[in-house]
Amino acid sequence: MQAKPVFLLTTIVGLFFGISLMFVPDMILDLLGASYLEGGLTMGRHSASWILAAAVFAFLVRNVEHSDTRQAIFILFDLAFILMVVAELFAYFTAVVSVMVWSIIGLHVLFALLYTYLFITNQ
Repeated sequence: MQAKPVFLLTTIVGLFFGISLMFVPDMILDLLGASYLEGGLTMGRHSASWILAAAVFAFLVRNVEHSDTRQAIFILFDLAFILMVVAELFAYFTAVVSVMVWSIIGLHVLFALLYTYLFITNQ
């Protein structure tokens, strides 16, 4: 597997979730069954800004040649997705979100596996 399609998939998914969480955070958080207090929508938008930044970064680095820098980018995305899975599992097991979060956990596990594979094979 090559890195470019993985970066493009990261970009597409990141843009979808980032834009939707930026403009309709209440709908996304309600869809996930997330319980949030006052300021939760603002934090959702704050998270969206990071998601959008990561999506743009993935798009900009899609053509980077084999190098130590690209290996570091793989580690960055891999670590980010692993940490997101840990945070989402914590949120699920402490009843902050509903069972719907498992779809996002699955997506993040997939991305973590893809970036781990790219790192190991140096594709």
